[in-house]
Amino acid sequence: MIEDKDSIRRRYKQKRADLGPEQRSVLSAQLTEQAMAFLAARDQVRHVHLFLPIARLHEVDTSLLVARLFQCGRTLYTSVTDFSAKEMQTVALLPGIAWEEDEMGIPVPAALQWVEQEDKIDLVLLPLLAFDLEGVRVGYGMGYYDQFLSRLPAGVWKVGLSYFPPEERLPRENHDVPMDACILPNEILYFNR
Repeated sequence: MIEDKDSIRRRYKQKRADLGPEQRSVLSAQLTEQAMAFLAARDQVRHVHLFLPIARLHEVDTSLLVARLFQCGRTLYTSVTDFSAKEMQTVALLPGIAWEEDEMGIPVPAALQWVEQEDKIDLVLLPLLAFDLEGVRVGYGMGYYDQFLSRLPAGVWKVGLSYFPPEERLPRENHDVPMDACILPNEILYFNR
């Protein structure tokens, strides 16, 4: 029997908390190195959308990755969530810009530069709680990322960042957009490409 998504979310939130800040920091640094190796093999990927970490949820710390991507000349984007419209809107990430937290504790750039045309995005680095061997991810259950991914061009890389290895199989819904790959601290798993 497949575990339900709510149980999976609770279990993985606890697993992340149990790692502790020092271990999360080490794993985030390892994930940064793996992400840079992934991109080194794909120099044509120039426009990268990524999430900024929610500290209270112990997400992968992408701040080091942001700095490294700027150093190698990538154009970066993130999203601001419009909770009333229940959708994410893309904004540019600029070097040196300060971040602040929105009402849900999600970091967003202090100065917003809205991006109307998302068709330049080559890669989306995805937050997740858990994922499986077929590239299905479980997030926080709001569906914002699935909706966002569904409006991007077909060739965009959809890549998760995870502290933990995959589950064998997770529950899925028709609107779930599977990942192409998932970056782990010590390896990269590929699914659909």
